[in-house]
Amino acid sequence: MEKHKASDYTGKGENYRKYRSGYSDTVLNLILAHTGLAYSEQSKTVADIGAGTGIFSRQLADKGLNVISVEPNDDMRANGEEYTKDYRNVSWRKGDGENTGLANKSVNLVTMASAFHWTDPNKSLPEFYRILKDKGYVTLLWNPLVKQGDPIQEQVEQIIQTNIPNLSRGFRSGENSKELLMSSGYFTDVLEMRHVHKSTQSKDHYISAWKAANHVRTSAEEIGPKVFDNIINSITDLLKDKETIDVPYLTKAWIAQKK
Repeated sequence: MEKHKASDYTGKGENYRKYRSGYSDTVLNLILAHTGLAYSEQSKTVADIGAGTGIFSRQLADKGLNVISVEPNDDMRANGEEYTKDYRNVSWRKGDGENTGLANKSVNLVTMASAFHWTDPNKSLPEFYRILKDKGYVTLLWNPLVKQGDPIQEQVEQIIQTNIPNLSRGFRSGENSKELLMSSGYFTDVLEMRHVHKSTQSKDHYISAWKAANHVRTSAEEIGPKVFDNIINSITDLLKDKETIDVPYLTKAWIAQKK
C-alpha cells in the first residue's frame, strides 16, 4: 500500500469528525499532571500536531489549555475548525510534523494523537524540540480498538482480515515510540501510559466509524472496488440485532521531556 494514499483524508473529514472516538480522559489527566500543566497558573500552550478534525484538540481545550491545532489536510482542518468553532482557546494553522510553522520555544507541550506514524521522526522530533520551551514535553498517543477478548471486535476483525488478508497495522501501532524518542538525542525520561476505556455507541455510529477508517478503506480499494463495501455490509449484517455496542479502546501514550 502506498503510504501517502492511507494518509490522505481528503473527502473524509466530515465522517471522521462525527464518528471517530476520543481518547481516555484518565490518560489525559495523567499527562497534564505529569507535565505540570494541570497545576500551572501561567500561560499553557499546546501544539496539537496532525490535529485532524480536532478530536484531541478539543479535549485539551476542555482542560483550559490554549491549543494551536496544526493540520496539513485542508478538508480535515476545515472540519476541525467547524468542530472547535465555539472554542476561543483553539486556533488552527496549516503545517505538519516536519514543518509546524511555529516559533522557537513557543509551546509547553507538543501532542500527536494517532498521527506520529505519518511523520519522518528524523525531521519531526527535531522540529518538536525546536518549538518546545525549555523542559517542555512531547506526548505521542494512539487510541486503537481493543479486539482480543471482545466477541464483536474479534468478529469484525475476522471480517476485515478475510477481505484484506495481508492488512498490516504495525507501522501505526506506536510501540516504537520510546525507542524513537530516546534515540533522537532530544528527549529524556520517557513515561508510558495505557488505559482501556469503553464508548457506548449506536449501531449506526459504530458502522459510520468504520466507514471513516481510511487505512482499511485504502487497503481494500487496492484489492478491488467492492471490497470495502463487502466489509461494511458484513459488519452491518453482524450487528443486525444490536441497537447499541460497548466499544473498547486502548489509549496508549508516551511522554518525554525536552533535554
